[in-house]
Amino acid sequence: MKKFSLSFCFLILFGLLAIFNCNYSQEVFADNLQGDGSLASPYIISSVEDFNYVASQINAGNSNYITTNYKLINELNFNNTTFQGLGNETNKFQGVFDGGGNTLKNVKINVDASTSADYGIFNYTYNATIKNLAVEIEYIFESEDTNNSNINIGGIVGNGINTTITNCKVVNSLYAFDNETQTKTKANIYSNLTFGGIVGTSEGISVHDCYALVEFSCEQYGNSLISSYFGGIVGRANGGEIYNVYVAPTQQTISSLTGVIADKENMYLYINNASFANVYFGGIAGYVSGRNFTMFNTLFIGYLKANNSVAYGGLIGKLHSSETLMPLSAKITQSMY
Repeated sequence: MKKFSLSFCFLILFGLLAIFNCNYSQEVFADNLQGDGSLASPYIISSVEDFNYVASQINAGNSNYITTNYKLINELNFNNTTFQGLGNETNKFQGVFDGGGNTLKNVKINVDASTSADYGIFNYTYNATIKNLAVEIEYIFESEDTNNSNINIGGIVGNGINTTITNCKVVNSLYAFDNETQTKTKANIYSNLTFGGIVGTSEGISVHDCYALVEFSCEQYGNSLISSYFGGIVGRANGGEIYNVYVAPTQQTISSLTGVIADKENMYLYINNASFANVYFGGIAGYVSGRNFTMFNTLFIGYLKANNSVAYGGLIGKLHSSETLMPLSAKITQSMY
């Protein structure tokens, strides 16, 4: 009789969990992450499901996941499905993510140009470290005839503050998609857009020992309020450091770190109403400001087709010239294009 009573109690307990939706299955999933999140025993991400779970917890503001350590142990193939990056402006990722030399493949992100947002594997970071990670990512820009949105796009980080990115490689592209012809086409940009091969917008960020293979095709529209920035590594940098990096068109064109055989213009920028829109491109950084900035041992190899008043440079598109924003100690050495 006692055995029957005990079994009956368990049956009632599980029934109550199901009726009141106590997130039982979610907690079991969380418990299945190996490790404790410490530096010595990071949470182990071994599947797309693990990655998506972590993203959902960080973006929802779960403090147990925001400032935590992670280790990726497998290649993850997202198969061009809906992707959710880690962090946002409210809940910035502040942990350590070690990719373990593995790749995130077939990541495809739709950019909604009607709303200001940050896009990346990590949408928004603060005091974070990302290392030993490879990313293959495509951004599909969904144009909207509006000048009100501010969009930051990066191959790894969309918007980063005091973040370190090291030993990472990115294959990154930005374009629009024609549903009728099922082909890639140029993106019509009406927003303020900051795009970087590795980081979109950065403040005090450190990017080193990385490379990016970048392709984009964009046409900029807009009025005097529009300013867009494109960079092979960083779109817009406020201080920080960039070193031991290179940018090239595609993997197939690379023959060495010092030379390529490129057979196409892989970076295309066109400005409509050129007298109104401000657009900057730099082979390494589109725009640099702040009080301290260091760049050395960098290389840009690529073909840029820029029409109608795109301000561009082989290394940096623009160094801010105002007294308060111009880098006081900008050191640019051992860099070439």
